[in-house]
Amino acid sequence: MRIFVVLMALFLVFSATLFAKGGSGGEMNVELRQVVVKSSPNYLGSSVGTLNYGTKVNVIGEQQNWYQISSPAGWVPKSALTKHKVKVSADQKVAATSASHDEVALAGKGFNPQVEAQYKKDNASLKAAYAEVDKIEKFGVSHGTLVQFQKSGKLR
Repeated sequence: MRIFVVLMALFLVFSATLFAKGGSGGEMNVELRQVVVKSSPNYLGSSVGTLNYGTKVNVIGEQQNWYQISSPAGWVPKSALTKHKVKVSADQKVAATSASHDEVALAGKGFNPQVEAQYKKDNASLKAAYAEVDKIEKFGVSHGTLVQFQKSGKLR
């Protein structure tokens, strides 16, 4: 009986601690189209998997702006998860066609591909600048190159 009381007291203390921190533990849902799960709580960590919109995950810890999840074991940015229910159609078509965070932000400002095309047309003097932006948007870097850059610059 004493063991039960001690265990119950520890459970209550642990629960109160989690509640005071905002309750980082427990089930949450992915609220982005796709999120990459990292091996460590930073964007330069190696990828251990991806999660799609609406996927339920079990949060087991947190560190700064990252949640640690149990499966796949790794870390995701806090901004990718929500405790609110995420509506997903039975066939996942909603998730496959949902907009990214950046697309929603730009659309909210009235900027979309059609507006961009018209702006390019109306501002021919910016043609070279748009070409450079398009080139940068297509630029990709391998994980190995990113890690080397991090090490050579003594970045964390």
